[in-house]
Amino acid sequence: MKFADRVHKVKPSFTLEMTSRAAELKHAGHDVISFSAGQPDFNTPENIIEAAKVAMDDGYTKYTAGSGMIELRNAVCEKVKRENNINISPEEVLISSLSIHNHYNEHTMTSMTSRPGWWATWRPRRQVWGQTWW
Repeated sequence: MKFADRVHKVKPSFTLEMTSRAAELKHAGHDVISFSAGQPDFNTPENIIEAAKVAMDDGYTKYTAGSGMIELRNAVCEKVKRENNINISPEEVLISSLSIHNHYNEHTMTSMTSRPGWWATWRPRRQVWGQTWW
């Protein structure tokens, strides 16, 4: 498969490089506090673990639509209406597991993400689109 020349200009993720380096240092016995990937410093709360187990037992183990599960997109619409008095449709909602994924998709839409982690990916995504960095 031949890729566009601009794809080859994209460098590996600095965030993931730092995460890997921190893991290497920890494995070597160093005391490391990593501020790279934004991982929480606590385990997933038990109620979330239990809800995930129930969901898997109920068969929620398959890939979803590219835009996310319709039930969840409907719930987002209801929340936005209830809390912000804004009417949106499920077709206007994109559910993604990673904010980076959202940012690569957002060039065609407005994106709301759970955290402002876009800065490290801004340059590479502009390179993929053939845009220059200011």
